[in-house]
Amino acid sequence: MPRPGGRGEGDGWIMTYVYDRATDGSVLAVLDAVDIERPPIAEIVMPRRVPHGLHGNWLPL
Repeated sequence: MPRPGGRGEGDGWIMTYVYDRATDGSVLAVLDAVDIERPPIAEIVMPRRVPHGLHGNWLPL
């Protein structure tokens, strides 16, 4: 996802689902695309496990 006012094509965030086998739960992790090794900027706990292979489309509002 592009960062508003970003300075290049890769300046933004990567959003990915992360599955935790220990809790059988998922989070949506938001990562800094420029510094991918940094801890997540945010983790959004999903109300239930997100199945592997889930995909979708992002549409502008």
